[in-house]
Amino acid sequence: MSASKEARVFVMKASPEALQRAQEQDAAFNALIEEKSRLLPEPRRSMRRGDDRAFARVMRPASAYRGDRSSKGVVPSEFEVCVIPGESITIREDGEEMQQTFLVGDQAEYDSWNLRHYNAIAAITPKTVRVKRGHEERCARLDHYTFCRRNFGFDQRVALKNNMHCHRDL
Repeated sequence: MSASKEARVFVMKASPEALQRAQEQDAAFNALIEEKSRLLPEPRRSMRRGDDRAFARVMRPASAYRGDRSSKGVVPSEFEVCVIPGESITIREDGEEMQQTFLVGDQAEYDSWNLRHYNAIAAITPKTVRVKRGHEERCARLDHYTFCRRNFGFDQRVALKNNMHCHRDL
């Protein structure tokens, strides 16, 4: 486009009835999200206590991408985990007071792009956590650092809301 030509901007004006319909649809959609999120369980979070369980430090591998982000800012490079194979994994950020416990069968995130993919934990081993992939028989195998990075502070209600809003906008 040459400098002498002007850019034309078209503005569409919606009628008041169309705006009111859009607001009613938004309100109905938000009510649906709230209704579905009320049915989901609360995450198992607790304050760090002087428990006698042995927590091992899990560090970011040298090959990991350094620009990882979370809702709290930059993802920490170290977590502390306590694993009871076949039963549970408890994670906490290094130096933080909050910790979160996941049992076999609990929901956990295993992948994300536009949508956050989460499903039930199938198995917990001393080195990995396996999470079912959707409706497939296959499982995603996450090492402990990757599991902590994806699931520290995971709340299924928030993930459901984000997925529904993102799916609506696609």
